[in-house]
Amino acid sequence: MPGIKRKFTTTQPRPPPSSPTPSSASIIIGAIQNKSQYLAGLKDLSFKPEEIANSETSVYLYGDVAIVTSVYRTKGTDGGKLFIHHGRFTDTWIRRNGEWKCVADQETLIH
Repeated sequence: MPGIKRKFTTTQPRPPPSSPTPSSASIIIGAIQNKSQYLAGLKDLSFKPEEIANSETSVYLYGDVAIVTSVYRTKGTDGGKLFIHHGRFTDTWIRRNGEWKCVADQETLIH
C-alpha cells in the first residue's frame, strides 16, 4: 500500500526491570507508554537491533483508516546482551491531508 511502511522503532518488548541488564529506557513488558516515554526509548543507544523481519503481514483498509497486523522477529543486543524476540503487532494508521500516520501500536511477545 503506497505511503504506508512499517516504522522502525526500538520499542520491541524488552526484559522487565528485574532482569540482569535493564536500561533506563527499557520497555517493561505489559506496560503502556506515553508519547515522551516512547520518544525517549528511540534515543536509547544501548538497544541495538541487528535483524528485523516481518512475516504474515496483513493490511485492512477502512477508508482513511488502515489496520496492519504482522509477526516479527528481532535479533540484536540490549545493554551488550544478545536477545531474540518473536512477537505480533497491530498498528492503526490514519490518513490526514494525504499522509499516513501511525496513531497506535500494540506488540505482544510470542514464546
